[in-house]
Amino acid sequence: MANSTPSRRRLADRQAELVRALTGAGDVPAGFDRARVERAARSLVGKRVAEVARAWPALAAALGERYGERFRAYARRTPPPEHGGPLADGRAFADTLATDEWTDAAVWERLTVDLHHRRDRRGLRRRRGFGLAWARLPHAGRLVVRLRLPGGRVVALWG
Repeated sequence: MANSTPSRRRLADRQAELVRALTGAGDVPAGFDRARVERAARSLVGKRVAEVARAWPALAAALGERYGERFRAYARRTPPPEHGGPLADGRAFADTLATDEWTDAAVWERLTVDLHHRRDRRGLRRRRGFGLAWARLPHAGRLVVRLRLPGGRVVALWG
């Protein structure tokens, strides 16, 4: 029984190394087939591309044919967030985009996410109580402020 703790710790360390390699946050650990790990990592990135496109359809549409390439580049250097799944992954990706890459629909989508979730270093968390989000719609040229009241009612103000 005494040997089980160090061996479990070694196993946990090896598993953590493999997870880092699969998520792009580390190198392939010694003793693993590099080609297989890299193929699995590419497959996981492809899954992230599809999941974020489903969670953020207007953002994916705003980038058009460039979406897959742009998100893959982002995903290779950024592991998925711990909390919030594809919604949080897409929100973090959205922060990497230039202002001219946004459509009004994509900004509205971001406002909706920000209204219902708060961001932290580990991803997204559901907001409780009031929510407030604002942005300038790039093509309409208008400022939009959205307020979510307790009970779920949303009020939008246009500037």
